[in-house]
Amino acid sequence: TAQEATNLYQKLVSEHFQAFSGSFATTLETYASILERSGNAKEAARIRQERNAVLKRMKEMEEDDA
Repeated sequence: TAQEATNLYQKLVSEHFQAFSGSFATTLETYASILERSGNAKEAARIRQERNAVLKRMKEMEEDDA
């Protein structure tokens, strides 16, 4: 399920952020969309906030590498 994939990516990202962060952000968005379509807008919003934090960290890391 999307939730299981999200849980797996969380572990991978905690150990290897740069390698898995892009896929993790995509998985979070997929999971949020599923939650939203199933009527769980509050949890979808929380998941999207987590995705935004991942994207922000990715951008900061790119800027540091530049």
